[in-house]
Amino acid sequence: MSNATALSWETSNRTSIHGGNVTLILNPELCTLQTCDLSLGQLEYLPSVWGNAVFVGVFGILLPLHIFLGIKYKTWGFMAGLILGTVLETVGYVVRILLHYSIFDKDYFILYLIFLTIAPAFISAGIYICLSRIVMLYAPQLSRFKPRTYTICFCTSDFISLVLQAAGGAIASVATTQDDV
Repeated sequence: MSNATALSWETSNRTSIHGGNVTLILNPELCTLQTCDLSLGQLEYLPSVWGNAVFVGVFGILLPLHIFLGIKYKTWGFMAGLILGTVLETVGYVVRILLHYSIFDKDYFILYLIFLTIAPAFISAGIYICLSRIVMLYAPQLSRFKPRTYTICFCTSDFISLVLQAAGGAIASVATTQDDV
């Protein structure tokens, strides 16, 4: 062990990427905040409980509102996109709160990443459906495309971006070294 590594170990008395208990370094899921430094965690910071709770509350309030307005105005496609997006956002922020209490748990990290990456695509799809309706209502003759073309093009682009993000996430999750990531 070098002098710098020994010094950092003595001053922090925790296992970190610079040294310490080899078992904990090789298996960070065995770590706790008392035994390991955040450098071994899935994030190098603790997600804020209050900040994430605010988002859980906001999306939790918006969910019944989306359902009520979707049923009242019979906007089924728009409502479906917003409900799916809102539910995924809510679950994603709940998982971030759980990650605060278990920062070394890779499963929580992957779940939060998946939910908060996919959710905006559903919200965007709802907006794209709305865009085609707005064009049909106000000025279909001024549009360069048929109103349905907007929804098809944008939703297809969203789907392609989700597939690319999923592929990148899968590659990163099976990586064994930092260079592979």
